Amino acid sequence: MSWIDRLQPAAYISPDNVRTEFEYENVSKVRTRRTAAFDFADTDGTFVQDNGTSGYRYPMTIWFHGEDYDLQAEIFENEIGKKGVGKLEHPIYGTINVVPFGDVSRRDDLLDGANQCSISTTFFETTGNIYPTAQADPSNAVVISLDEYNSEQAQQFEEDIDLDSVSKQAIFKSLFLTTIGVTRTDTIPLVEGDADQLVQFSNIYDSITLSIDTLVEDPLTLAAQTIVFIQNPSFVIETDIENRLTVWEDLIQKIVTAPAFQPGQENDFTTDLMYASGYVSSMISSVVNNEFATRSDALNAADRILTQFDVVNDWKDIQLSNLALIDTGGAYAALQSAVSIAAGFLVEISFTLKQERSIVLNRARNFGELCAELYGELDSQYDFFINSNDLSGSEIIEIPKGRTIVYYV
Repeated sequence: MSWIDRLQPAAYISPDNVRTEFEYENVSKVRTRRTAAFDFADTDGTFVQDNGTSGYRYPMTIWFHGEDYDLQAEIFENEIGKKGVGKLEHPIYGTINVVPFGDVSRRDDLLDGANQCSISTTFFETTGNIYPTAQADPSNAVVISLDEYNSEQAQQFEEDIDLDSVSKQAIFKSLFLTTIGVTRTDTIPLVEGDADQLVQFSNIYDSITLSIDTLVEDPLTLAAQTIVFIQNPSFVIETDIENRLTVWEDLIQKIVTAPAFQPGQENDFTTDLMYASGYVSSMISSVVNNEFATRSDALNAADRILTQFDVVNDWKDIQLSNLALIDTGGAYAALQSAVSIAAGFLVEISFTLKQERSIVLNRARNFGELCAELYGELDSQYDFFINSNDLSGSEIIEIPKGRTIVYYV
C-alpha cells in the first residue's frame, strides 16, 4: 500500500454534527514549542523552562467545484462560522478536535476558473472550551453543565431507543439489567463507607430493577433514573480521587473493548452509549466532590477526564459507522461542554494547590526528621508524606541513601 492509498477523504464536522467533504491543495501542520529562557546575574549559562507545546495548526486551501460549487461553498462557510469545537477529518493526520482560526478568505475566479472556488482558513487543534476564570463559583458551573448533560442524555435515549415490540423489549431488558448489575457491583465499594449514600444508592437500584417492566414504557424516565444511579457514588466526598476515577475508567473499558455492534443491535448500542457517557459524567462529578491536595493531582484528573471522553467518542464513531446511524449530537455536545468546563475548573484550582518537588537523598535519613525539614514541625503531614512517597515499613524507620523523595510546596 502506497501513501496515496493511505489518504483519507477530507471533511469538516461542525459543532452541531454537520459533515462537509471538500477537495484540498497541499497540506501542512505546525505547532509552537513553548519555552522561556532566563539569564541570571552571576550565573553562567541559560536556564530554559520547558512549557510543552501548543496544539497543531492546520492551514488549508479548500476547493469546491461543479455546477453547484457556490452552494457547497456557502454551506461550508456557514458551518465553519458556527461557535464551538468541530472535527477536522484530515486526509493525512487523522481526525482532530479543532476551531477554525483567524481569517477565512474565499476566491471565485469567474473568468478563468468558472464553476469552482477556493476557501483558505486555518484549523487550530483545541482541547475544548477554557473555563471562564471570572466566574464567582467555578464548581457550580461544572454542576450546571452536568445538569444540562443529564437532561440531553435522557432525551436522546428516548429518541434513539426502539421498544415497539415485545421481543425488542425482552432483549433490551436482559441487556439493561446486566449492565446496571455490573455498574452496581463495580461502584458499590465507593459508597460503602457512607451509610446514607449507600442507602440511597441501593434504593435507586431497586427502584429501577424492580420496575423495569413498567419503565420500558417510559424510556425518558428510565434514562433519567439510570443517570442518577450511575452518578450517585460520585457524591461521596473524599480526598482519594485516584481509585474513584479508576473505577469509572475500568467500566468504560468494559464497554469499548467489547465486540463491535452489528445491524440489529441498535438498542444495545444506545444503552451502552448512555452508560459509557454516564461514566464520563461521573468522573466529572467526582472531581467536584473531591478535595485536591496537590497541583499534580488536579491536572492528572483533568487529563484522565479528557482522555476518557475521547475514548468513548472514538468508540461511538466506530459503532455509528457499523450500524449506519447518525448521531443527532445533543448529548455529545452537552457532555463535551461539561468535560471542557471541568478541565478548565481543575486547571484553575491547580494554581492554588501545592506543587510537587523531588530530591534524591545523598545520605540515609530519619523519616520524622526529613518530614519536619521539608514541611516544618507538623505531625499532621506525616501520613501525607508516607502516602505520597509510598514508604515501606523499614523506610519509615530509615529512608536509604539514593531514594527519591517527593514533597509539595
